[in-house]
Amino acid sequence: DNRSGEGSGDDEVIRIDLNKLNTAFPQVTKLAVLVNNFSNKPLSLVKSAYLRVLDAKGTMSFCRLYGAVQSTGLFFGVIMKNPQTGVWWFQALCHPVQGQMSEQSLPQVIERLKALSL
Repeated sequence: DNRSGEGSGDDEVIRIDLNKLNTAFPQVTKLAVLVNNFSNKPLSLVKSAYLRVLDAKGTMSFCRLYGAVQSTGLFFGVIMKNPQTGVWWFQALCHPVQGQMSEQSLPQVIERLKALSL
């Protein structure tokens, strides 16, 4: 957790090996990509904030916040597995949510997924 933003490159990185996920947890079909500001301040106060999802070929989706997000969290999107083919794909959503931690934002994430029939 890089809270200072010092240094070059991405401050925080989460890597997911979807092949290993398929093997260890075949019942998992969706992964929410969510960011929360643990300090409970709006994301608009985070200088130069951006999110991106990459696969082996490069950037799949990118979002720079530019101070527009007044919420404490952002439901960036969902990584979903096609039940017929097993192929994973990413759907960008960029939906503001409230909460210092993902557990607090989860009800809003679930509500959004239901509203979109995802």
